[in-house]
Amino acid sequence: MRDGLYPLQTLQRLLGSWWDFLVTDVTLGTAGNSERLAYLYDRRKVNFTGLAAELVLPPENNLQLARSPYVAGFRAGWAYLTLATVHIYYGTGVAVDPRRLEEITAFAKTLAKNTNKLSSSPQYAPGTPPVPDNLIMLGDFNIYNSKDATMQAITQAGFVVPEALQTIPGSNVDKNKHYDQIAYHQKLNRIKPTGLGWRVRFLRAGLSAGRRKPVRSGARAETWTQFQGLAHLPHERSLADVDRTGH
Repeated sequence: MRDGLYPLQTLQRLLGSWWDFLVTDVTLGTAGNSERLAYLYDRRKVNFTGLAAELVLPPENNLQLARSPYVAGFRAGWAYLTLATVHIYYGTGVAVDPRRLEEITAFAKTLAKNTNKLSSSPQYAPGTPPVPDNLIMLGDFNIYNSKDATMQAITQAGFVVPEALQTIPGSNVDKNKHYDQIAYHQKLNRIKPTGLGWRVRFLRAGLSAGRRKPVRSGARAETWTQFQGLAHLPHERSLADVDRTGH
């Protein structure tokens, strides 16, 4: 989204009082295009865990992304989710722009290497790892083709694109480029894909000079997939282990 919060605030009011959002500050500089990243969520479905941070890549990458990725933690039933959204640098109009590939590779490898550090799921004793959660990357990766090196940078880091998203048309106007992606790391914990995946197309229209009828000026599709939570208690813990907060 762009720098102004009015569209997001308006959408939240239209959706109702159960909806809330998290949002970054504005990315400054030419490469960032004055953009923000945001999460809009229904508090009847998920709870915010308190984790919200812009990801800074470690020094060994010798790179910081043009737009800092935004990480946030949520809980849905027994499942904990760590979401990492990003808008990757586009660069030149070629399938594998070097800076674009570099950003995707560094982003995916950093997430995969630091899964526990990025998690906000419960930690039941000092020095122990947190309860396994679900690390999911999503956003606009500016990927041209699902066979390109840019997509391979995601899968080679251990991320899995749900099958339902692997066969749907692209998310650009001509439906031939796979800019937007959703992928989870290695395996899911206490949730599973439902097999549904789709892209919702948004049309932009305006009035041309001397005309009263609106004309189409462009389109964009946002990518969605669906996961189902598991209703039973985690098998490794008994009811006696569950504290009064429901964790």
